[in-house]
Amino acid sequence: LTPQWIPVESRHMLEPSWQPTTPLPGGGLLVKKSREGRSSPSATAQVETVVEPGDSLWTIAARHLDPHASDASVAEAWPRWYEANRSVIGEDPELLQPGQVLKAPSAAPSESK
Repeated sequence: LTPQWIPVESRHMLEPSWQPTTPLPGGGLLVKKSREGRSSPSATAQVETVVEPGDSLWTIAARHLDPHASDASVAEAWPRWYEANRSVIGEDPELLQPGQVLKAPSAAPSESK
């Protein structure tokens, strides 16, 4: 069998001057929106996070750090999340329930340890 080639018409090809469009601010519909909110409108209000199915303290801590944060930074951050929310989470830091509202820990690690 001999393959039969179908000629490509030039109208279906991209012009050499074609440029991709600029992405929408915030990523548009392709980016999941954060579920963070402020508990009060004051500047001292803490950030709250609603636990989603599949979340862990590791993923929550990573989400609130710089996108390029190292695993070591996340490993330092998640225990602070646990300490700040122990009364909500309970004695097992691996057992988060969807719908729980967690408060972000203070920015500086606790020096009492």
